[in-house]
Amino acid sequence: MRIDPFVREFVDELALIDRHPHLAVRRLETFRDKIEIEESFRRRSGQVLARIRAQSSVMTGLYLAVSAFMIAKFGWSANAKLFAIATTSFGIGAIWLWCGGRNLKWKV
Repeated sequence: MRIDPFVREFVDELALIDRHPHLAVRRLETFRDKIEIEESFRRRSGQVLARIRAQSSVMTGLYLAVSAFMIAKFGWSANAKLFAIATTSFGIGAIWLWCGGRNLKWKV
């Protein structure tokens, strides 16, 4: 059975408080402040990630519009290699933004 890391940390902190009762109030206040800071950081990082993804969506729309304009203006066949390179690099960047951000773990 796997124990949640927060539960493990909470139990360890209470065990330390039990061993050193003269520091109980200070340790509890410090632990409470640490939890509040971590929660605030997670909320803010979630907001930032949502903004980045929204900006990525807008940039994808702009990229598609500019690509369509360039193809209409200059043709596909003359610039196929350039379009392939640009689309590949843009696609890699977009995939990294959408999938890579999900796996990123912030240490507080």
